Amino acid sequence: MSTLITNKTRLSLAMCTSLTAFFAICAEAEQYALEEVVVTAQKRVQSLQDVPLSISAINEAALERIGAESFEDYARIVPGLAFDNSGSNQLAMKSGFVPVIRGINLGGVSPTTAFYIDETPIQPQEFERSGIPNPGIFDVERIEVLRGPQGTLYGSSSMGGTIKVVTNKPKFDTIEAKVEGELMSVAGGDLGHALNGMMNIPLVDDTLALRVVGSYREDPGYIDLVAADTLANEASKLSPSVVHPDANSVETTAGRAALAWQVSEDLELTFTVSGQKMNEGASGYVANEQFVEDDESSLIFPEADEIWNRGTSSFQMSGLLVNYDLGWGVLTSSTSKVDFEFSGDTSISAFSVLLGGEEPFGIPFSTTGDEDQIVHETRVKSSFEGPVNFVVGAFYRDQEQHLAQSSQSDALGDLIGIDLVFLKPSEVESVTEQAIFGNITWDVTDHLQLDVGARWFDYDRKRDSGESEGLLGFDRRVTSANDKGVSPSATVNYQVSEDHMVYARAANGFRPGFGFGTVFPLACNEALEQFGLTSDAAVGDVEPDELWNYEMGFKTSWADNRLIVNSSFYFIDWQDPQLTIPLGSGCGFVLQYNASALESKGFELEVQALPIENLELQLSVGYTDAYLSEDVPSEGFPGKKGDKIPLVNKWTVAASGQLFFELGDVGRGYLYGIYTYRSGAPFGFGGGSGIYEEKPGISQLDFRLGVESSDWDAAIYVKNSLNTIKRSFCSPNGEPIPYGTGVCINTPRQIGVSISRSFN
Repeated sequence: MSTLITNKTRLSLAMCTSLTAFFAICAEAEQYALEEVVVTAQKRVQSLQDVPLSISAINEAALERIGAESFEDYARIVPGLAFDNSGSNQLAMKSGFVPVIRGINLGGVSPTTAFYIDETPIQPQEFERSGIPNPGIFDVERIEVLRGPQGTLYGSSSMGGTIKVVTNKPKFDTIEAKVEGELMSVAGGDLGHALNGMMNIPLVDDTLALRVVGSYREDPGYIDLVAADTLANEASKLSPSVVHPDANSVETTAGRAALAWQVSEDLELTFTVSGQKMNEGASGYVANEQFVEDDESSLIFPEADEIWNRGTSSFQMSGLLVNYDLGWGVLTSSTSKVDFEFSGDTSISAFSVLLGGEEPFGIPFSTTGDEDQIVHETRVKSSFEGPVNFVVGAFYRDQEQHLAQSSQSDALGDLIGIDLVFLKPSEVESVTEQAIFGNITWDVTDHLQLDVGARWFDYDRKRDSGESEGLLGFDRRVTSANDKGVSPSATVNYQVSEDHMVYARAANGFRPGFGFGTVFPLACNEALEQFGLTSDAAVGDVEPDELWNYEMGFKTSWADNRLIVNSSFYFIDWQDPQLTIPLGSGCGFVLQYNASALESKGFELEVQALPIENLELQLSVGYTDAYLSEDVPSEGFPGKKGDKIPLVNKWTVAASGQLFFELGDVGRGYLYGIYTYRSGAPFGFGGGSGIYEEKPGISQLDFRLGVESSDWDAAIYVKNSLNTIKRSFCSPNGEPIPYGTGVCINTPRQIGVSISRSFN
C-alpha cells in the first residue's frame, strides 16, 4: 500500500506523527478536512485563518450542537470571555448582560465590549440601568468574538473587544423554511418550551427576496419564593410556605423580517425590521440577609411584602443596508434605528439601614426607562489587484436615554413617618458621537503584510437629572462632557507558508467620559471624604479612559486542514480606568471614579481536529491575569497595587467532541459532548469583601444525542448533566465590589428534547 501513497500524503503523515499523535491523524489525508470559516472582522470577507487577530467564530451548526439560545450558552466556549451570570443589571438576569474580554472591566458605567447585530452596534450608552440586550440566536449564520481593542473599525466601548451576531440573509434563488420545537425540564423546577420558525421566499426571481423569522420561548423557573415569616421563624424554614413556585421563569418573544432587493447588477438594498421582548419573574438574586437554603430546591427566596426582583425589557431595530459594487471596490452604507425599553422592580435593603432601621429590610425600588439610537456608517472597501487596499468610512451615532425611578415603603413610613424614599419623574441623558476611520493593508512582499489604521472621534455627552422628591430627593442637575481624539492600530503578519501565519499587533481602545450628576445624602459624607469630596461638592467629571493592547499570535493549519491550532499572547496597559466604588452600607450609594492604572496579560489557545472523518474535536483555553498596577487613589478603598480585578476568571476551558454514525435509510446519528470550566474570581478587591471574597469556579458537562437527515433533526440533550450547583455571591447592579451583595446560583440540570424540520 505504501507505493500508492503520494508525496503530499507522506508529508501529512509525517507532520501528523510528530505534532499531533494524540489525534491519530492517519491515511487518506486528502479526502476530508475541517470546514473553512469565513468572517467579516476587518469589514471585509476573509477566511478566519487569514485574519491577523484573535477571533473565535461559532457557525450555525456549532450553535445548534451546544443548544445555544442566548449569550451565556455560547460565551462559555469562548476563551478569554468572562461574564457574570448572576445578574448584570438591577432589573433581571437574562434580559441584559455585561461581557468582559481579556479582563477589561472595573464596573464603570459604560460598556467595554462592543456588541453588534450585523452592521449595527446595540450596546447601551451605559450599564447603570440595563445591560446589553440579549438577542435570541435562531437563524444566525455565525457569531464572531474579536478579542483585543477594536477602536479603529468599531469605535468607542470596544476596549476589550467586539462581539458580532451575523444573521442569515434573504436568498434570491430558493424557497426554504424551517420549524423547530423544544421541550425542557429543569431539576427542582418547572417545564419550559420553545417554538422557532423561519421562511425564505423569493418574491421576484433574482430580484426580490423575503426572509421572516419568529421565536417564542419560555425558560422554566427553579427558584421558589416563600412566606416572609420564614426569615423570623426557624421552625418554618424546615417546611416553608411557598408563595411563588418556580418564580424565575423567563418568557421571550422575538421576530425578524428582512427584504432584499437586487436593484441592478451592482446595487443591492436590504430592509430589516426586528424586535424582542423578555418578561422575567424573580431573578437569580436575593439579598444575603433574606437567604434561606433548602436541600431539595437548592435555593428558596422569601416573598417579603410582595418585594422581589422582576423586570421586562425589549428592543426594536429597523434599518437599511446598501451595498454598491464600484468595480474596484464596494460602497456599504448602513442606517439603523434602535429602541430599548426596560422596567423592573427590585428590593434594596441598604436604604433601610441608612434611613433609620436597626435591621435591614427590603425597600421596593422601581425603574422604567427607554433609550433611542440612530446609527449610521458609510464606508468604502477597495479590492485592487495590487499590493495596497483600504477601508475608509464615516460613522455617526445619536443616543438618548430617559429614566424614571421611584421608591415608596409603608414599612419605612411606620418607622419614621415618611414613606416616600425617592421619586425621579424624568432624567435625560444624550450622547452624540461622530468619527472618521481608515485602514490600509499593504502586501509588502508575497509573505509580509502591514496593516495600519486610525479613527478620529468626537463625542458630546449631557445628563439632565431633573428634579426629584422624597427623603433622598435633590434639585435638578445638568452636567456634560466632551472629548475628541485619535485611536490608532498597527499589525504586521508574516505568512511562513500557505498554512502558517504569525502576527504582531498594537491597538488602542477608548471610552467616553461623562459628567457625574449624583447628589448624595449627608450620611455619605464620611465615605466621600476618602476621595476629597463632600455631599455638597460631589459633582464632577469622570474622565475618559484608554488602553493599549500589545499581542503576538500564530494561526496554523496542519495535515491538509484536519488540524487547526491558533493562539495569541497579549499584554494590556489601561490608564485611568473608570471604576464603580461602593460608599458603604451606611450610605447605600456608589461613586463613579477614575482609578490609576490596570494591567492585563494572558493568552488564548484554540484547537480543532478531525482525526477521522466522522469525529471532530475542539479545545479552547484562555488565561487572563488582570490586576491593579497602582493603588486606587483613596485612603479607605481596598484597591491596592497587585489586587486582582473582580469578576474576571483567570482560566476558561472548553473541550468538546462530536461523533457521527450511519443509521442506514434513517439518516445518521450523532453524539456531542462538551465540558466547560471557569475558575473562581474575586468578588472584591484585596479580600476587602469579607465572606464575599471569591465567586467559586464552576464546571459543566453537557450532552446531545440525535438523529438527522437532509430535512429533519431530532435530539435529546442534557445541560449540566452532573447537576453541579454552586452558591455564589452576586449583585443586582453587576458591581464588581461588595455593594448590594446577595446570593445566587447557576441553572441546575436541564433535560430536553428538540425536533426540527426543514423544507426546501
